[in-house]
Amino acid sequence: MIAPMKCAVQFVAALLLCGCVAVPINEVPMYGGAEKATEIKEINQEFINWAVNEFGSREKASDDAAQRGWKCFSQGDLKTAMKRFNQAWLLNADNAHAYWGFGIISGQQARGTDTENKLRQSITFLETANIKAPSNARIMTDLAYSHTMLAAMVLKPQHRSEADKEFAEAQTLLEGAMRIEPTYALLYGNWSVLEFY
Repeated sequence: MIAPMKCAVQFVAALLLCGCVAVPINEVPMYGGAEKATEIKEINQEFINWAVNEFGSREKASDDAAQRGWKCFSQGDLKTAMKRFNQAWLLNADNAHAYWGFGIISGQQARGTDTENKLRQSITFLETANIKAPSNARIMTDLAYSHTMLAAMVLKPQHRSEADKEFAEAQTLLEGAMRIEPTYALLYGNWSVLEFY
């Protein structure tokens, strides 16, 4: 488990160094992608050192952070889930679960404002997760759903040919997922949504 004090210090330092922002950087995928101040880099390195000491390697610590992210996600706590997926990414930038988490949360956020941007962001992260874990039918299923929602909610009304490309990509992903894990129930739920649209 992450030391609460380390998380609090990292959060407060981020707010102080980056100025008051609408969304704290640890609630944005990959900490917002901006170049970090020296103080943030030092805090991040302290966290990495602590995690390696606690778990034995960056990869194991990253896997633990991702598992905690999924637990928070399943409880509906998207803010804390994003923080844990960010930690997983910071510890191991090759962890497919970190990108999967970023993609799922971005897709969830598309239900609010900035729908097109959030769905495109979701697709980008899920594509990265799919590249890092190409045999994971669940990532493929979630990626297909984001393609379906982009086509149905954003493109279909005005850009039918682009929407058709997104629908076709979703179909291909679902077919691939079915070959890998044919008993995965959500696959068929997402497929029915695709067929509906």
